[in-house]
Amino acid sequence: MSADQAFLLATILDASTEYSIVATELDGTILLWNEGARRIYGYPAREALGRNIRFLHFPGDAGQLEFDRIFAEALERDRWEGVVMRLRRDGSSFPCRIVLTVRKDGTGRPGGFLSISKDISDEILIHERLKDTEAYNRILIESATDGIMTIDLDGRITDVNQEMVSLSGRTRDGLIGQPLRELLVPSSGANEAISRAIRDGRLSDLELALQRPGGETVDVSFDATTFQVGRDGAKQVIANVRDVTDAKRLRDQLAQRNRELEVQNQRVEQANQMKSEFLAGISHELRTPLNSIIGFSDFLLTAEDDRLAPDQREYLTDILNSGNHLLRLINDILDLAKVESGKLELAPTSFLVGAAVEEVCSSLRPQLASRHLALHTELSADVGYVLLDVGRFKQILYNLLSNAVKFTPEHGSIHVQVRAHNPARFSVEVRDTGIGIARQDIPRIFREFEQVDSGPARKYQGTGLGLPLTQKLVGMMGGTIDVESELGHGSTFTVQLPREAPRRTETLPSRRGSVA
Repeated sequence: MSADQAFLLATILDASTEYSIVATELDGTILLWNEGARRIYGYPAREALGRNIRFLHFPGDAGQLEFDRIFAEALERDRWEGVVMRLRRDGSSFPCRIVLTVRKDGTGRPGGFLSISKDISDEILIHERLKDTEAYNRILIESATDGIMTIDLDGRITDVNQEMVSLSGRTRDGLIGQPLRELLVPSSGANEAISRAIRDGRLSDLELALQRPGGETVDVSFDATTFQVGRDGAKQVIANVRDVTDAKRLRDQLAQRNRELEVQNQRVEQANQMKSEFLAGISHELRTPLNSIIGFSDFLLTAEDDRLAPDQREYLTDILNSGNHLLRLINDILDLAKVESGKLELAPTSFLVGAAVEEVCSSLRPQLASRHLALHTELSADVGYVLLDVGRFKQILYNLLSNAVKFTPEHGSIHVQVRAHNPARFSVEVRDTGIGIARQDIPRIFREFEQVDSGPARKYQGTGLGLPLTQKLVGMMGGTIDVESELGHGSTFTVQLPREAPRRTETLPSRRGSVA
């Protein structure tokens, strides 16, 4: 080698900063120390040249033995490669990958060593972090309650978790490398799952059947997404497989139950329609003779030539009162039948709410007087005129006041308050000091033909139609009815109504603590 070539080679070696390049005699005396060696070990060339390379190894017998072993193996094989721990100038140690080769002269005799080394601390740290990440990811995959597998674009399984092993009834080795189509029934489901996942990037809730070795099938839900593997960006599919056998059975049972309920509901609707038609028909037939009874009784009681004996007048009065009571009952039944059949029509007119309230209150004054009940009214001037069915409004208020009279002991009181609720609605409140209603019994008072005070020994008479009909009328008028009551401490019924009737009549849904 010429002097120029030697100079050029020395320049190249010295300019290498990533690798330490050190040339030594056979005994380890350093002849060449490049810039890379300075950066890695911390010694400038002037402090390293002429020293024995042993000072880079750990001191003591262990370091000496390691040095001798490496040099002996290099001499025997012309080359040694491995990782050892080296020392820096500041005393710190680090892992170093070394390639040690033997320098020979023209005759082939060993003349020294050339050591090329690199600090691999960062590589080891990255490798350890990668191992930790892989272990963490494996823990996540194995802790999943769903079966998880990865599939390449050829449809072959590349990895599975333990849950997938259990779900498929196969071993892990028996799954990896197998085509996905061999696990699914029908096998075409594999192609569909993979193609859809690749096309859309995600697949959800694809229902398939998983074939177990014994021929048993398991209904599964298949979710999948794609991810890239390696630097070339090759795609794979990761799939979640969930056993939905029980869920599918319950879903089928629920669907069957819904079909049965639908049939039952149709039958109930037909029965309700027949009931409504029957009630309407029988009510009409009863009203005709009843009107005659009421009419003739009233005629005899009011005739100018009074020829009735006192006991006859008493009997006729009982007949007239009973007839009127029965007529009100029949009218309630007829109204209820019309509401349920959708044939009840509202006739909104403009009327003064205060006047309607006073009229209803006046009609009940005889009953109030007979039971020594005080009736107080509080009418807000903010309400004024409204556009509603005045007859149905009076009917609602009459039913509420009649109930208050019936269930309030003698010398009690009833309070009626009308006030504006907001610019579009107003409320009518009927409050009494009566017997009250237990909280658990409140829903019962709005059921047809049902009364809280029931049984042969009941104290209060009635059919249980007033409040159910009131509830339906309030709903048809676009309102709501709230009930607040405590057993032994009276009741408060609050009806909220729009100032103007809704364009179409429909029953509004109930609110919590209220019915509408």
